[in-house]
Order: sequence, then structure tokens, then C-alpha cells
Amino acid sequence: MNSLINLKNGCWIAGGIPFANKLDALTHASKTNSYLRFYFHDHVWESFDKKLLGKISLSKLYKQRAEQLRDRYEYLILYYSGGADSHNILKTFLDNGIKLDEIRVKWPKPLKDGLLYISNDKDLSAANTVSEWDYAIKPQLEKLRSTNPEIKISFIEYTNDIDRQKINVETLEQEFYNLNMYKGSIATFIQRMNKKIYTNLISKKKEAHIFGTDKPILNYNGQSIELVFVDILLENTILPTGITNYNTELFYWTPDFPLLPMEQAYQTALYIKHMKLFDCISLGSINPQSDILKIKKESLRQIQKKILYSHTWNENIFQAGKPTPLLDDVHFWVFQNREFEQLRNNYEHAVKNLFSQIDDRYLLTNSKGKILSETYTKGFKILDL
Repeated sequence: MNSLINLKNGCWIAGGIPFANKLDALTHASKTNSYLRFYFHDHVWESFDKKLLGKISLSKLYKQRAEQLRDRYEYLILYYSGGADSHNILKTFLDNGIKLDEIRVKWPKPLKDGLLYISNDKDLSAANTVSEWDYAIKPQLEKLRSTNPEIKISFIEYTNDIDRQKINVETLEQEFYNLNMYKGSIATFIQRMNKKIYTNLISKKKEAHIFGTDKPILNYNGQSIELVFVDILLENTILPTGITNYNTELFYWTPDFPLLPMEQAYQTALYIKHMKLFDCISLGSINPQSDILKIKKESLRQIQKKILYSHTWNENIFQAGKPTPLLDDVHFWVFQNREFEQLRNNYEHAVKNLFSQIDDRYLLTNSKGKILSETYTKGFKILDL
């Protein structure tokens, strides 16, 4: 399949041909009516020895992964969101006395300044994700400044310093293509327009940029429970096509320590098997948008935090609900802020042009615009039923 299989953030296979850029893969799949899938170090998960599962506690595996990163790099940077995944990484370093050099928080400056919203710890809707700054992120950072002043805290206030020269349709098209956007909602695109987002990921010294990404994604195929990987969750770590000298590290989803994501998946699968929650992880569900199924899936996500992060996650910490695919509920401020009006209009035209050669089955759309659908890897068996 050539060297593309070793790309850190994976590649896409359309009609048996690998592509480094998702738009190229989607265009080829659309023209040839061929099958498209995501390839994310499949050879590593396929050769994994499942006899190793259930032998070592997750807390020990987290410690081993942190030590692996500490031994490999001179400078460690954790991108912190206040959520369970990144908080567990932070606690792993702190609780085990493993040096962490810096924490970076990406947050829009207007929201960080308390504008455009009123904080509310009772509203759990995705639109109130903005309140996580007040009740999850800011308190933890203040505590960290007091207990661990040696850890540098920095911010990427990504609505600042956007290159206003690159907001016409033609240059936005090229920008979108070069960034190789996995999902490409307008808010995340505006975020990536700030060059500091990815220039900060280009290592000038031996440093690691650590991301929590997400918990394992499972699928029930009727006979077994499988682990799958999805491309859109890697969006925060991507760099423009052609830039390769970077050291982004997915703490959990790493082929350098396959036992960790496989054990996370295994522990979750044991619970799902015991509780018979197979409909919650059936990616081919007949009605994936049903209200009952949404409630059950959200319940499973909350339980998963307890399974995977039992020693580090405080369930009383405020967390908003899961957003819509277009993220227009979470990033409402983009649609309401006149500062982005011209960029929004040109973005819509650019996306229309780029997506004109892509079959609608690969797109998600609503009144706020279009994004690329998520693409999964093949399934890797975790547990027989």
C-alpha cells in the first residue's frame, strides 16, 4: 500500500488506492462509486495479541504511556480541554510525579473574556459548552498555578490574528484543501485559519504536543465487539498537507503503545456485554438518531468515564452535552459575530465549490452549511460474544 500506511494521522483508501488527503479520496470514491474507508495503523491492531488484555490495570498503563513520552521528548505540552480525557492525562503526570512542562488551552478570546454568553452550571446542552471555561477549565488552571507553578500555562486564543487577506473564495478553497480538514465545520476552519494553531505544532526542539482525542469507539457486528477509529476526532492534531516535521502525540490512540487503547476498549466491552447495551455501539443502527438511543448512548459515555478514569475523573465537574455534527450549537458565537460575516459567506461558496465533485452520501448538511461525514476504519475484534 506504500508509505502512506505509516502516516501518523492515517490515510484514506478509496477503490483500493490510498490517499493522504481526504478530499482527494472522496472525489475519487465519488467518481468511481467505490468504497471509502479510513486506514489508521490497521496493521498494528490486526497483529495485536489479545491474550494481553485484562492483565494490567489502566492506571498502570496510563503511567507507562506518560513515562514513554517523558523518555522520548525533552519538552512535553498537553493540550487541555477540561474534559475527562485530557484531565486524566494531566492527573497521570501529576499523581505519578512525572514532569509535565506546559499546558496549552485553545479557547476563543471573546469567550475567555466572558463575552457573548452568561455562564450557567444548570444548562447541560451542547450550546452551553462555553460555560466549561468557568466551571471546569479556569478553576483547574487556577489550582494548578498554586500547586504546580513549574508548569507553564499558555493559551491559543484562536480568533485573534486571523489572516484577513485570505478570506476570498479562491484562497479559502486552497486553505481548506491544504489543511486537509477531516470534518471542516466553519468554526473549526476559522480556528485553523489562525496560523499559530499549526505553527505551534511544528517542533523547533524535541517537544511533544499531546492530545487526549477521545475514548475508544466500539462497534457491535452481531458476533463480537470491535474497536474502530474515526478520522474526524483527529482534526485537532492535523497540519497542512506537506508539513511533516511535527511531534503530535495521541496519548491514547497510539500505535507506539497498542495495549493502552486495546485495554480501554476491552474494559468498555466487558461492561457493554454484561449490560447488553449492543444497540448503543451498532454503527449500522437502523435508526441512529432515535431519542431513546441518544439517551442510552449519552448514558454509556458517562459510564465510560467511570470505567476508564475511575481514579481521576470527578463527575461533579461541569460538562455540557454532546454537540451536533456541524457544531453550530457549540460554536454559536461564530454565527452571531459580525466579525466573521464575510468569512462565513466566502466559506460557504468555497465549500460548495470543493464539495461539488463529492457524492452527497459523504456529506452532512443543515441550514448552517455542510461538512464531511466521518469515516471509520475496519473493525478490530476485542471481545467475542
